[in-house]
Amino acid sequence: MKYFCFLIVITIILFSCSVKKKLSKVSYKCPTRQGVERFELIVPIGYSVSYRKFDGESCPEKLFIYPDSSVIFISKRRINNNYKFISEDKTQSDKYFSAYLKMDSLTIEGKDTEEKYWKTYMSKNIVIGYSGVRFKSKKSFDLVINSLKVRSAKTGLYGH
Repeated sequence: MKYFCFLIVITIILFSCSVKKKLSKVSYKCPTRQGVERFELIVPIGYSVSYRKFDGESCPEKLFIYPDSSVIFISKRRINNNYKFISEDKTQSDKYFSAYLKMDSLTIEGKDTEEKYWKTYMSKNIVIGYSGVRFKSKKSFDLVINSLKVRSAKTGLYGH
């Protein structure tokens, strides 16, 4: 009986390790007056990268686009990939722009018209988020936001 229980435990451990999604560490660099600010996050593999830049910007928004149309973005812009969702609700919009001007931290999230999840996290001058995410993938995409590391151009220290 002990041998049988041992086999079950080993099988569960091996199975859980084999279904783990592959992840990739990615960076986003932005020039500042003090040097280059660097942001790192861990994202699921299988994406294509796109950039969105507007006139006069030194730091474009970086988008990680997946085959199922879900998107992870990182940006220094207050008007970013999830702006359309934030602007639909005046209360959320007011909170968002107030936090942006004060360089506070804020998380706003919801569902789109297709019942897919979106989330925007802002910390000081960086905005990260996702959109078009199905319920079964939401936890993985939340982990991406939690993986954000910021390397200060001045001090070289990492933080969240």
